[in-house]
Amino acid sequence: MTPTAADRSYVLAVTRRILGNEDLAADATQDTLLSAHRNRAQFHGRSAYRSWLHRIAVNAALSQLRTTRRQRLEAAAEVPDVVDPGASPETIVAARELLAAVLEAIEAIPPAQREVLGLTAAGHSEMQIATALGISIANAKIRAHRARQKILRSIDRK
Repeated sequence: MTPTAADRSYVLAVTRRILGNEDLAADATQDTLLSAHRNRAQFHGRSAYRSWLHRIAVNAALSQLRTTRRQRLEAAAEVPDVVDPGASPETIVAARELLAAVLEAIEAIPPAQREVLGLTAAGHSEMQIATALGISIANAKIRAHRARQKILRSIDRK
């Protein structure tokens, strides 16, 4: 099945709702439609075409969020060329160690919890997160809570 203009509009609405950014949503829409076209032979009609397309769109949007988050974390991890004259070497080293510990803790949590944490950090509401991931609001809250607890425990151990 070939995606129509109505399908493109639908996918754009889904990705825009998840990403909250027009440019990122357009990129995710393009990825979705390309993926749907490449994998059209795998659509067997056991579900509605739009359901299948929706799942691909959600996955593309979440992938876009992960990429954006990773880029932000890498940018935050870079050490600036100009050092704050008020910061002591000990403070700088402690801040770097804390950042490294947080990044390591985030990578150690399960992917499902990491996705919820990333969507939360991107400013999405619990309702938006639940809708995007296809889970209940309570489950989104639980995943976010468990992710935060695991990160805090991991940092406390170091």
